[in-house]
Amino acid sequence: MTNKTSAKRWGASRSVAMLMAVVSGVSAGACGPAGEDLDDSRHLEERRDKVISFYDDRQDVYAHPDATLAALAINSTPIMMTRSGAPTSANVAASEILGAKKDLCSGERFYNDPTLGECSGVLIDDDLVLTAGHCVGTSCGAQAWVFGYYRTNATTVASMSSADYFTCKEMVLNRRRESGSSWIEDYAIIRLDRPATPRFTPARVAFGNHPFPQGQAMALIGSPSGIPLKIDSAGILRSLATNDNLKADLDTFGGNSGSAMYAQGGYTVAGVLFAGSGGDDYVPNSSNTCNVANESLWRETASGYAMRPILDKLCATPGFTSGRLCFKFTGALESIDSAGWVTGWVFDRRTPEAQVTVDVSIMRTSFPISSTTLTVQTDQIRTDINEQFGLTGAHGFRFQLPAAFRNNATGVLSASVVDMSAPPVLWTYSLPGSPMAYQGIP
Repeated sequence: MTNKTSAKRWGASRSVAMLMAVVSGVSAGACGPAGEDLDDSRHLEERRDKVISFYDDRQDVYAHPDATLAALAINSTPIMMTRSGAPTSANVAASEILGAKKDLCSGERFYNDPTLGECSGVLIDDDLVLTAGHCVGTSCGAQAWVFGYYRTNATTVASMSSADYFTCKEMVLNRRRESGSSWIEDYAIIRLDRPATPRFTPARVAFGNHPFPQGQAMALIGSPSGIPLKIDSAGILRSLATNDNLKADLDTFGGNSGSAMYAQGGYTVAGVLFAGSGGDDYVPNSSNTCNVANESLWRETASGYAMRPILDKLCATPGFTSGRLCFKFTGALESIDSAGWVTGWVFDRRTPEAQVTVDVSIMRTSFPISSTTLTVQTDQIRTDINEQFGLTGAHGFRFQLPAAFRNNATGVLSASVVDMSAPPVLWTYSLPGSPMAYQGIP
């Protein structure tokens, strides 16, 4: 249960402001196999806030108003289950419901939901799933990864087939590292037994170093308590520590470990959740007759590990390659307008905040034929690119064709970047969109 203090919620009719003492206990964040659960209370720091607005923002996929987040849930979010095949409708119907499993009071949210899930994950490449390290072992086990575990309406869970069911082929990376009494790394990357694309779509990830400010709007997609996928899109980024741990106000329960923490705006994966609120998910009600969701925690309720260091470790793994995640440069030569202004963008994944020098080659193909070369810097702030790739800094370029190459001439230009990171070997990246023809520019 998230404790959110955003100003826009203080007037909400469902919020309950209260002053409370710190409650300690066994965490709700860990959801790994038996014998591998972590005491996630070690991950968390006490919040200094004294008055907290309690608000459960989880919504079913079918009910969520943001079509992009709903699509990410359906197309990019597998759930870990221990089973030998995709759940059938009979399996779903036979699953113990949340209310019975947790001895909930009848009015609790999602009381009748099945509980097939164990941990959450996110597809980040054709056949790669990112999850929490404590959800899995150091090698592939019996756990499967299943897409399509969500409600299509209030009473129906989507049908799942063998096309939605994947097993683990390889444990590419599993990092679980402690510093004192705190876990500072807890993530894993699993290679599936076959590509999940094109049926499913990898989520975009953030490539920048600490690209999101405190107060950034956040979202979480996963399987809390093992129930069908839920989306919380009312989160707030509270802090980003120097050890690359994210702290955010997001509604997290057991089963959410491994959930993608999305930065809204660009819908990029900012990090992976590894710990929850640091207390029991459900506690006895005031009359001690049944359990209710625990609203007594006044701490930052979601701890995650940032994408950038995950990518650094992944791309440094011997033998690992990925055009989507471990490229050197990516960019585009986008357009030439009617006045001869050229626009484009590019960034270096290895130094994502640094400006890049772009080499431009221009050829006039009408009489008199001529050619020239010039260099430009990525000195333009491109908010769209920063949001899409989780970046800060200037990654766009804009310049006007020299007068001798306009004057109603026709011509063609190309843009490229030379990688000089490992001299004497040079490698040239040609920006997509090159070569680009133009004509009739005054």
